[in-house]
Amino acid sequence: MKTRLFLTILVLLILFVTYNPTIFSQDYTQLNLPEHARARLGKGTIRDIQLSPDGNRLAISSTTGVWLYDVNTNARHTDLIRFDTQYTSKIAFSPDSETLATSGYDKMIRFWNADTGEQRLKFDTPDGPFRSMKFSPDSKTLICQSQNWNGVVWIWNVTNGEQLATFNPNLPKLSHRKYRNWRRAIDTYIYKTGDTVFAVGKKDGTIGIRNAKTNTETRTLTTVATDSISLPIQYLRPYFPDPDVKDGGQYIKWVNTLRFAPDGNTLVSISDYRRARLDGTTAQGVSIEIWDVNTGEQLAMLRGSTKVTFSGDGKTVALFDDRGYVLWDIPSRRKIAEFPKDVKIRFSGDGKTLAIIDDNGYKIWDIATQSVMTSHSQIVEWLDAYPWRFILSYDGSTLTTYDSNGVVALRETRDSQKLRFITTGYKKLSTIAFSHEDKFLASREGSNVQLWDVNSGRKKQKITANNIYNFVLGIDDKTIISESVISNNESKIQVLDVSTGEHIDGFTVNNVDRRHSSTSFDDGTFISLHTKSVFTPNGESVAIETNEGIEIWDVQNKKQVNTFNDNAKNSRVSIYALAPDGKTLGVGTDRGVKLWDTQTGKHITLKTSANWGNRILDTVGLHRNRIYTLAFSPDGKSIAAGGGDKTVYVWKIPEIRPNAILKHDHPNTILKHDHVVSKLTFSRDGKLLASGDTSGKIYLWELKDVQRITTYNGHGVFISGLTFASDGKTLASVCGGNGYLGYNAGTIVLWDVPSN
Repeated sequence: MKTRLFLTILVLLILFVTYNPTIFSQDYTQLNLPEHARARLGKGTIRDIQLSPDGNRLAISSTTGVWLYDVNTNARHTDLIRFDTQYTSKIAFSPDSETLATSGYDKMIRFWNADTGEQRLKFDTPDGPFRSMKFSPDSKTLICQSQNWNGVVWIWNVTNGEQLATFNPNLPKLSHRKYRNWRRAIDTYIYKTGDTVFAVGKKDGTIGIRNAKTNTETRTLTTVATDSISLPIQYLRPYFPDPDVKDGGQYIKWVNTLRFAPDGNTLVSISDYRRARLDGTTAQGVSIEIWDVNTGEQLAMLRGSTKVTFSGDGKTVALFDDRGYVLWDIPSRRKIAEFPKDVKIRFSGDGKTLAIIDDNGYKIWDIATQSVMTSHSQIVEWLDAYPWRFILSYDGSTLTTYDSNGVVALRETRDSQKLRFITTGYKKLSTIAFSHEDKFLASREGSNVQLWDVNSGRKKQKITANNIYNFVLGIDDKTIISESVISNNESKIQVLDVSTGEHIDGFTVNNVDRRHSSTSFDDGTFISLHTKSVFTPNGESVAIETNEGIEIWDVQNKKQVNTFNDNAKNSRVSIYALAPDGKTLGVGTDRGVKLWDTQTGKHITLKTSANWGNRILDTVGLHRNRIYTLAFSPDGKSIAAGGGDKTVYVWKIPEIRPNAILKHDHPNTILKHDHVVSKLTFSRDGKLLASGDTSGKIYLWELKDVQRITTYNGHGVFISGLTFASDGKTLASVCGGNGYLGYNAGTIVLWDVPSN
């Protein structure tokens, strides 16, 4: 048995090396880079995955663009489609597998040759990204539905982008006072003939089937109560002050979800029973109904369910609630199977098979015989046991998975030992640092530290530890000094061996403050602040925020040096930094920067307000000069601060005197951005300053003559990490967020620094 397991693992490892696209494919780090960028490390975070109907192409929509893969074993090249504006959200293959459609936040639809990745056509749309996007069966038209509450449907000609039709159900708006946070349920179906119908949930609890062209209601679906469910269902006492409740208003049956089957013959509705309340409502008494669209007959009425999934042929539906899945056969009107809630399921396109996956592996289930066809267990780590997302090919022969380690895998469902394709790199990245001799770059990848070869862009090694939150590299590049989360209020400061990842030394800090801050701004940008610890560049000292204040620790001696319980801790945002020698703590406040001597506790305050008008605004709390980022120069003689007034301030640090507020509150240098400043870093010789903002732009400043050298624009969301190489020739950047906004979330971009 052991011999067989060893051979199985060996075969899989050989296949991994043989078919790993990072070894044989075109170098992905160089594909479609932003201007002035030298390389891209990482492929972003995934937004959508689609497998072409013929099973030959895999399209992955990420925050860097759309990656196209040929999944045949004899063709292992990679293409990246990257746009000039905001990235794509939805992707869809045509039924003939020849065209890929993409919809993005820039309200444009683009059609691409699915084999070559070449753009065939692009055109503006009145909305986007869309809630749904699909081709007609003949691949000649594209149907898109608005993600707004109004349910508008647009149809375009794939050849020339002509808008063929627009269908609007013209839904009446609801009273905001009475129906706060309520939404109408709507779904759309387009037949092969082009006829379009809407299903709309109405205020009286019925469902209207409307002809889209004439906007007339052709059928009304009305509930027939069954013996098993007594209607209306009564619940807990509602919110008393609401006038509708005091007047004895009745419970309302509210349709909150509608789903057409792929063949258009069946409709599933999910409803609950509500009363209008001042604070909205909570969904209670959920019931699900299955309808015959052609006759209006109620085929079934069941309790519960919050999620509906149809098989590709429309004959089977999976209903999910907190108890698990129920599989319902529509032609026979009966339940045919149940699955526990801790699994995920996916139908094949032909409706014949079902993939069931959990932390033990996956099974392929035959719907006709209601039995397991094949069952496979996970046997190696890089085939993650429980993926975040997976899809089954049309014929059920290929299972595509995307897991929490950023691995995308295609597997033959009928042969566990035959792996067709693996690609990696789709992972959120943060906290970046160059090694002191620029031999590698380190980044936080999830809860681990990933080492990258700077020259090739390849992953070198992963340092695995428990929940690494923040880190720096030791002076000799042989150690990593990190903060790891133990619990909600405990952190471990530890020293790890770079070569082996083994724990060398460490200590625990208690009562750690885990409050996170997120702020949005009038220009549509936002910032999210999570790091609650900062290290000196070599990891000799650490400042960490606790419930007692900001604690300073000597890492080598595992000794607490001092604690600063300042009123800045109680402000809306607390930002701090340590000077390279660990002797000065900088704290950003709502009004400026406070500098503390970490040994004596003496402090001074640097004010950012530079004129009487800003001082008045400061006094009344209207001047948005909150500090979001601080950085000390390498020699510790200067400090830079940036924040909500879109300005970077640079001071020469004076002698720290007890409790002094500097009379000369003008900084030595003032640098302006168009957006809120989110990150700062000095070059290692102190001559350059890089500043990133919430729009994703990075400005490079020469400090001697106070001039902007260049602008880097490759991220579309707030800059969360910046670091210079020791030779000053390369700047690395990473952006924050979870990949919902902007380019290159989940990637590190390496920028060339101008030689002059």
